[in-house]
Amino acid sequence: MISPQFIALFHLSNDEIDIFEIKRLGLPSDSEKSLLFYWLMISKGNSPVRLTFASMSEEGENQIRDFKEGKLSFNGNVGFYTSNSGDEPNKLIVVNPPALSTRLIQSIENFLP
Repeated sequence: MISPQFIALFHLSNDEIDIFEIKRLGLPSDSEKSLLFYWLMISKGNSPVRLTFASMSEEGENQIRDFKEGKLSFNGNVGFYTSNSGDEPNKLIVVNPPALSTRLIQSIENFLP
């Protein structure tokens, strides 16, 4: 299933959580980036939570995304998300190309304004 409301740019997943970057469709191209691009996290069985993007960088092969809620580091195969609450890092598999189940797509569409 493909959504008319967004496309997935990145998708990282494990048995507990899914993290994605999406680009919303149907908005003017000159819209603010914060309206066009969303980083979302969905814990299994819960509604999406928008991660508050702070910055991005690269360290060697790894891409780094800093959020108000934590830090995501990933390469082409594997990633780690560490929340600021002091929990152990979550090891994630990079889903490439990004592929979302019907359940995840519907959950994201219901979340979007």
